[in-house]
Amino acid sequence: MTDAVPIACIQAMERPISASALAQVQTAVFNGEKIAAIKMYRDDTGASLSDAKDAVDRLEAEWRAASPEEFKAPPAKRRGCGGVCLILFVLALFGVVLAFFLVRRH
Repeated sequence: MTDAVPIACIQAMERPISASALAQVQTAVFNGEKIAAIKMYRDDTGASLSDAKDAVDRLEAEWRAASPEEFKAPPAKRRGCGGVCLILFVLALFGVVLAFFLVRRH
């Protein structure tokens, strides 16, 4: 953990965060626990959810640029809901076919 990055980040933020809270946020971000980091940031600064998320996103970007080897988890990749929609569609189709055969049988 370098001292230059957190100090620069603290000065750039609208709402300052204590050094101890910043260290906890950094540890959480390095471990891939971004939601916990946002909560810690909010608890320490009183920032809104949106402001805390933006601040943690900025911090993460700076830390990834300065110390990429510290991160235990790769950056989160957004995943669509296509797989879930496909499964639901197949289940619905199966239900319709099953209902058709049950009605036709009687």
